[in-house]
Amino acid sequence: MIPTKIAILPSDSPTYFHMLNCMEKALQALGITTFRLSLSNTATHKALLFEDFEKLLHFAPDLVFFIGISGLISVSDDHLLNKYKIPYVQFFFDYPFKLPYSSSLNHNYLKKIFTWDRLHIPIFNHFGFNDITYLPLATDPDYFEYDHKTEQTYNVSFVGTLSDENLLKNYYNQLGIRLQELANTELKKKAADASYKLFTCETVLPREQDCFFTDYSCYINDRANNYKRKTYLAQLSQSHTLDIFGNSSWSSLKSIRLHSPVDYQSRLAKIFAQSKINLNLTTAQLTTALNQRVFDCFGSGNFMLTDYQEDLDYLFPKDSVPHFTSKTELIEKVDYYLNFPEDRIEITKIIQAEILQKHTWKHRMQEVLEILRKS
Repeated sequence: MIPTKIAILPSDSPTYFHMLNCMEKALQALGITTFRLSLSNTATHKALLFEDFEKLLHFAPDLVFFIGISGLISVSDDHLLNKYKIPYVQFFFDYPFKLPYSSSLNHNYLKKIFTWDRLHIPIFNHFGFNDITYLPLATDPDYFEYDHKTEQTYNVSFVGTLSDENLLKNYYNQLGIRLQELANTELKKKAADASYKLFTCETVLPREQDCFFTDYSCYINDRANNYKRKTYLAQLSQSHTLDIFGNSSWSSLKSIRLHSPVDYQSRLAKIFAQSKINLNLTTAQLTTALNQRVFDCFGSGNFMLTDYQEDLDYLFPKDSVPHFTSKTELIEKVDYYLNFPEDRIEITKIIQAEILQKHTWKHRMQEVLEILRKS
């Protein structure tokens, strides 16, 4: 199949919105005619209305692209893409929390699923999805251009939020006693060993009936993220000035400088450029994968220190990306890189060149099109 017309369905996630922008721009650069639907504001939420879907039918795409399950628009006991026999491709740039729901639908016109994490593939298989291909994230450096003569006013910065404790309690209470005990056990293992993987078939499936999959997965992901972010950054802030851009849940850490949350596209580039060290703490749902920030920060010529993920050595020359595996190593490397700015500059140049040569969204969409043409 050689697609020439691709429709892109929207998402109300700001991060996904950014990714879709990058994907669409890359597809257009590769000669693909695209059609992008937008969300309509209804009385209660943003949604893709059927009237908007009619525009897609008029466009008559060869394929529809969307992230996660945002394109599975329910209609009676089916979804619109299946009802109108429109071929589609799903991209999972998140943990597949909604797989039990997705597996209950008809997927007669599903052509391919791409996932950002290699170890998520067996989980898709468990729910009956077998044609899965690994596709890591990437960057479009045009979105993060910023004057590199900008004064670096932050020694160490972190951009990210903490999950609301009341929301976590609600997740926990919905699990029932057996899953609560299981979650507590798994989280203790993760706290004791940062390399312990919470999201593999062995650790997640089959734990209970699949109807508990979403609540259980959401809870352990958010709880593990809160613990890691709080403990690592609390310890670092005892010896270094730490600027955090996030929500009010951080206010319990008195030793940080807290700033308001940051929009991914409009302000993040400035913080990247203003920070001597940009910290990255990967969420628990990523088993081996790298998040968007690794590609965007280095790709735009800014230095990052990240926690270790296996894909650092899978996608880049071994040990070339600065990383840490413990709180002690984090502090040691922050000390080092603050004292040796020339090393930060040299490493950034090397990783940026690698990313621009191999890891842009144009590279990724070229790979996607080649795979689809062969299928």
